[in-house]
Amino acid sequence: MTALFNFQIATYTIAGELRRTNQIELNREADGVNAELSNQLSQLSFDIDLPLELIFEGDPKVVLRICATESAAYAIYYVADRACFASLILTGNDDELDFELMQTFRYLLLDESDDDDPSEESIMELLNQEAFEFFQIEERPVVHRIWLSEESADVILRLERTDQQVAVAYMGLPQVGLI
Repeated sequence: MTALFNFQIATYTIAGELRRTNQIELNREADGVNAELSNQLSQLSFDIDLPLELIFEGDPKVVLRICATESAAYAIYYVADRACFASLILTGNDDELDFELMQTFRYLLLDESDDDDPSEESIMELLNQEAFEFFQIEERPVVHRIWLSEESADVILRLERTDQQVAVAYMGLPQVGLI
């Protein structure tokens, strides 16, 4: 018999406000987390400067870019070359490297400029905003989700299901070791 795995999902508005949280309970095998996805994620470098890109064929084709440490990851999902959905996975370590990954993710969500070389002051100004305060959810593991654009119901369902599978596959990697 396979054990169930529980984690929290926190959903945010594009403005960075927490909209809702809910508890998810999954059976890793029964809920479709397949060996192929786990194998693809095993290629993660665990270097936050080197994202892994995965392509999910289908209608629509989805491109995932994921950066990870051994206890946190962020994922950005693209449809038709447009960032549509993003998530941050925190497993519980919350160390300095995880904090750096979280702040990088927050910056990507908050930055609307085209400046390729922002000043330290402009970066800190963005990060001091009261938006996407991911540490307000203390329960771990947690997946923080943000919709970056309006999408059809079919695309929403597909991306949320894919993100759920990616989160569980990531948490099951030997380097992460949660499940």
